Amino acid sequence: MILSLRNDSLKIHILLASLFLTTFLFGQLVNTNYWTSISFDKKVFKKTRANIKFSYRSENQLVNNQFFFQGGIERKVKKKRKIGFNYRYTNYSDFEFNTFYIYRPSIYYCKGYKIKKMKLDFRSKIQIEKENQIKIENTDLWNSAWRNKLKLSKKIAKKWKCQFYTEWFSFEKSSIISRYRIGLGMKYEIKKKFNLSVRTIYQSKFDFRKRNLIFALNLNKSF
Repeated sequence: MILSLRNDSLKIHILLASLFLTTFLFGQLVNTNYWTSISFDKKVFKKTRANIKFSYRSENQLVNNQFFFQGGIERKVKKKRKIGFNYRYTNYSDFEFNTFYIYRPSIYYCKGYKIKKMKLDFRSKIQIEKENQIKIENTDLWNSAWRNKLKLSKKIAKKWKCQFYTEWFSFEKSSIISRYRIGLGMKYEIKKKFNLSVRTIYQSKFDFRKRNLIFALNLNKSF
C-alpha cells in the first residue's frame, strides 16, 4: 500500500511538472492568456441542474481583459446523455482601451463513454454572439460557431484525475473550420463536490496567423 501511494504521488508530481513546464516553454514562443473562474451548480429538479460561472481572462501584461458571467441549465435525457442551455454576458476591453459588450446564448448536447478505466466525453455546442462596441456607434457585430469537444479523463490517484481534451470550431466568421484547441490538465477533489482544475491549453487558428497558450484555473462547487 505504501508503494502504491508513492507511485501515485510520483505520477502526480510528474504530471504537474509537465503541465507547468509546457506552460513556461510555450509561453516564451506565443502569447499567453490567463483564465481564472469559479463555478457553482445545483440540482433544481429531477435530472435537472442549474449552474452559474464567474470568470476573469487576460493576456500577458494584463491587457485584453474579459470579465464574464454565465448562467445555464442542464438536463439528463438518457443514460450518460445531457442537453443544456447557457447564456453568457462579457465585458471586454482591448489594447486600445475600446470597450465591448458581448452577449452569447448557446445550446449543447453531451454524451459520455466508458473506455476501460477511462472516461470519454463528447460535447457538441452551437453558439451565437452579438458584440457591441460602445465607444463607436453602429458597430454591432453578429457571429456564430459550431463547437465540438472531446475530453478524456483518467483517475490516477484517490483524489486526482488527469484530463486531455481537444476542441474545434466550425463556421466561425464564415470559415468552415476556423480554430482548434488542445489541452492537458489535472483535477483535484479538495472536498466532496468541491474541485480544483488546472489546465494548459494551446489554441491556434487554421491559418496560423494567431496562436496562443492559455493557463486556466477553475474552482467548482456542487450542491
